[in-house]
Amino acid sequence: MLTSKSINLFKNELYWEKACRFFSLSGYMNSKGSYFIHNKNKKQVHIGIKSQNSLIVDEKFEACSKALRKDDSKNIYRNSVYKHIEEKTDTTAPCFFLLSPDIERKHNDPQIPNIILVQPVIEFVFSPEHVDGCLSYAKNNDSKNKGEEILKAFQEKRTHDYKYFIPNQIESYEDIISNWSSKDNDESFLARIEGAIKLLAGFPDGKMCLTRSYQYKLTQKRNAFELYEHYVRFLGDYACSHFFCIQPNYFSLGCTPENVFEINDGNLSADVVAGTCKASLDNEFIENELVSNAKQIKEHSTSLSRRPRRYEQYCVDGSLKLASQFNIKRLRNVFHFHSIINGKLNPDVTAFDIFENIFPLLSCNPKELLPFYDEMEREPHRFYGGIVGRSMRDSSGCFLNLRNALILDDVIYTKVGVGVLPESDAQSELLETKNKISALMESVFLWEQCRK
Repeated sequence: MLTSKSINLFKNELYWEKACRFFSLSGYMNSKGSYFIHNKNKKQVHIGIKSQNSLIVDEKFEACSKALRKDDSKNIYRNSVYKHIEEKTDTTAPCFFLLSPDIERKHNDPQIPNIILVQPVIEFVFSPEHVDGCLSYAKNNDSKNKGEEILKAFQEKRTHDYKYFIPNQIESYEDIISNWSSKDNDESFLARIEGAIKLLAGFPDGKMCLTRSYQYKLTQKRNAFELYEHYVRFLGDYACSHFFCIQPNYFSLGCTPENVFEINDGNLSADVVAGTCKASLDNEFIENELVSNAKQIKEHSTSLSRRPRRYEQYCVDGSLKLASQFNIKRLRNVFHFHSIINGKLNPDVTAFDIFENIFPLLSCNPKELLPFYDEMEREPHRFYGGIVGRSMRDSSGCFLNLRNALILDDVIYTKVGVGVLPESDAQSELLETKNKISALMESVFLWEQCRK
């Protein structure tokens, strides 16, 4: 529960606040293709405006592959969809992308594309080294001059004394969720969790990721970027956050605790975030619910043992190493176990190569459970559980798109998920979903209370 207080920012957060103010004052928040992405792992905010190149894929993966295989002489393989996309990008320009896991699922929302990629005419970067912002990319001299003009106008405003006031009281979770609708009530979601636990009884090392979807109808039209700010400002130790204008009145935003992978100068880094407890200042609670909890330890250990398989074929033999393990990632409403894997990429491997075998990111193990899993998970993911990121030459940040929302006209769509093991307790897993989703719901509540 949040309390009333005025918060002075830490020095290393100032660049994010200034980036938010710059984006707001620029007037481009509602412009098609504009993006704001904060790679907190690298302490960089990139803001792209005026799209010069965009690519949208609506078809399912098999349909894309079939279309590309019409010319058999090209000998096109499974990864051709992603490589074909890469071939259509300007390698000298940054690109922002959203990949939906529904591209390889049976269930999807026909309103939502499966892949969106945009390349800006102008991009800005804010960081501890560039607190007041600087140009990170311009298509040509004209766009460079325009970018410098926009940046200079912002810097001359001197609006850099930031404080933020949280209202006196936040409603209880029960009151906040009352305005959200879901096809799953608590009882039906519990039944799905219990069904998964029964199925997993015959698979001691098995796991199922179950999700629950929600919708919220807005009471009035609001500035969508303000929701992003409400949500992210006090969320804690996240890995990446983003805001993206797909179309006017059509936005993606989110704040994820983990990357899928990051590439920097031929080196790969991957987060493993699994095992969750409610956020607390009580060390004894954290010890019991996370640090010494057998179920949480197993969930994290299982993910940690499987994760290197995603990247082995793309890395130099023997280079994948465990850089750190079982740290605690502290977000506003939940804490997670967090480990990091590092490796050296083979020459010429790009993010688009790795996309070939990355999906599904959230599914089940072993594969024998897939027929049952597909029946249990019928709601479209939209962009939940997919990838959001930015790429530029030999640097790519590709993040698991969790704790996210999609705003389409006056409706907010969101999802929350849990990793179910044979040892799971259904009631505890249900509570975990509420803890995870509560930060976004609190933020929507605050956003709706803002003055016009």
